[in-house]
Amino acid sequence: MKKTLLLFLTVFVGATMAFAQVPPYFNSNTSTGANAIPMSPSAATFEKSQLLYSPGSFPSSYFGLIDTIWVRPSAATTGMGPYTNFEVSMGQNVGTDLVHTSTTFNTGLTSVLFSAAYTTLPSGSTPDRWIPIPLATSFLYNPALTLIIEIKSQGFTGSTTKSCYVGSVAGKARYSSYAAVTGTIGTQYLDMGISLASNLSCATPTAPVISGITQTTASFNWTDTNNPAGGWDVEYGALGFTPGAIPSNGIRINTLTKPYTITGLIQNSTFDVYVRARCGANDTSYFTPLTRFTTLAQCPFPSNLTATNITNSSADLNWTENGVATNWGIEIGLQGFVPTGNPTVTTTTKPYTFSGLPNLFTFDYYVRAICGPGDTSAQIGPYTFTVCQALSGNFTIDSTLASGGTNFQSFTEANAILQSCGVGGPVVFSVLNAVNNEQVTLTSVMGMSATNTVTFNGHG
Repeated sequence: MKKTLLLFLTVFVGATMAFAQVPPYFNSNTSTGANAIPMSPSAATFEKSQLLYSPGSFPSSYFGLIDTIWVRPSAATTGMGPYTNFEVSMGQNVGTDLVHTSTTFNTGLTSVLFSAAYTTLPSGSTPDRWIPIPLATSFLYNPALTLIIEIKSQGFTGSTTKSCYVGSVAGKARYSSYAAVTGTIGTQYLDMGISLASNLSCATPTAPVISGITQTTASFNWTDTNNPAGGWDVEYGALGFTPGAIPSNGIRINTLTKPYTITGLIQNSTFDVYVRARCGANDTSYFTPLTRFTTLAQCPFPSNLTATNITNSSADLNWTENGVATNWGIEIGLQGFVPTGNPTVTTTTKPYTFSGLPNLFTFDYYVRAICGPGDTSAQIGPYTFTVCQALSGNFTIDSTLASGGTNFQSFTEANAILQSCGVGGPVVFSVLNAVNNEQVTLTSVMGMSATNTVTFNGHG
């Protein structure tokens, strides 16, 4: 079971409680400028603020639940407020934006605190004087993504201090009236802190450390003090994916052992990976901080295999070279064959004309790039094609004879060739020595006309 522990250092002066604690994670603790945004809505212009904190804004923070935000008033206060319809919302739907690029407010944020009449806790008298604002609902935070914090209220009463310390960074704030759709982009970069909920019963492992990378694999390890009964959930995905999302936009694998190796990756691609401990039923840690890696591309594999200019004995085989290789290995066999990895032929030209193939047979082929001695890519395929020219003449359908040449073992097989090759003249199929119980649909055949007819003759 996850437990949340909020630690606030308190000192008592008479009956007044004051906070002198510095938040665990904050973007700045030294700004000297003070601004009405976002805690002093003295005019409608300042009622709503959306503050942007890009990745790296809260050093050493990790993937977890934000349960408290912190602001730093510009003067000691016994409590800022009361505010009318005070609300805090958060969102991470802007990728890794560094600044606001549009005057339109972000929508779809998650409301994490609302109060019709809200007054903050008092501040301390030290220069830090941070004030925590505990959230009613914790927010799942990914430090690899930009965080939007929206703070808004419809005015306040009283005269206690409501300005907060801000730095000056262009594009970090957007502000306007309470229900505005668009606003003004400003330079106010509010000193902001966050607290992440502690998970006492199932500690978060350390971030994965990569120990080996190939074109399609990555091996890594991590440290865990739990010795979890349920092992670990390894979750990985494309650059910038959000772990734990429902439905997940990454791939999650449970493992009882570590180190762990991810396989089947795409070469020369960047991935993010996270790990969490699974201590028991419905008892998991938070995900570790992000680890990012890029797979190797020492010898990129080809792609986009094709077969063109097909005749009754040859085909031009071609592919896209994704690196600088000038040698390739081709392995070819009848459809469905199991490739050995040993090329049937090597070539320095593409497209490559493979000749001497028997007519009316279907083949698979695979290709690998040869970048140098001992340096070859993965073998890619199969690409399937049928060797044939447009049919013309007499053929048989005889299930007692092998397929090939002018014989087909079934109507299904004959129809498949018709659909693949078409006709170039009159075609007659004689049905011999066969017991056929098939249901075949003959559709339009390429080249068929009043002259180029297709006839099936039964011989009983």
